[in-house]
Amino acid sequence: MPSPRPHPIQSTRPSSYALALLAVPCAFALLGTGCATTVGQRGPDFTLTDTHGQTHKLADYRGHVVLLDFWATWCPPCVAASPDIQAIYDRYKPEGLVVLAIHFNDQGDPARYEKTHNYTYTSLLNGFDVARRYGVSQIPTLMILDRDGLIVHRQTGYTHPDRPRIEAIIQREQKRKPA
Repeated sequence: MPSPRPHPIQSTRPSSYALALLAVPCAFALLGTGCATTVGQRGPDFTLTDTHGQTHKLADYRGHVVLLDFWATWCPPCVAASPDIQAIYDRYKPEGLVVLAIHFNDQGDPARYEKTHNYTYTSLLNGFDVARRYGVSQIPTLMILDRDGLIVHRQTGYTHPDRPRIEAIIQREQKRKPA
């Protein structure tokens, strides 16, 4: 069985604007907000609301290892990754792991999805702008931030065999002390 491929983020803008859309996120780099964040960079701060109406700011999680999961309810590879994301969260939450699943747009019903599958990690809504600031062009995209907010791992796509590598990175980062 072939592995699930990442789902490209689809834009509703006409294709004649493609070059402009590429230039706009990169222009933010000149303003200090970043373009396509990479390993070693600080994850740009953001504030989003979760499926229960609570506000979450990334900066509030400094001191914790954070797994960012850019996803959507209508993305089959994202949905396939969700049980592993929950299992990782369950295993490492006692050591302080934070999982922020960033639903990148307003299509679908993340709250119903979360409730139906009994997922207990935090699902954040309307994350398209955050995804763009992080340079996410396909989903699922996973990032692990260390206790200082630096990106230590970034990957596009996810299959079950990726789980041991993700867990090893989380274990390594949980052992490190913040700078």
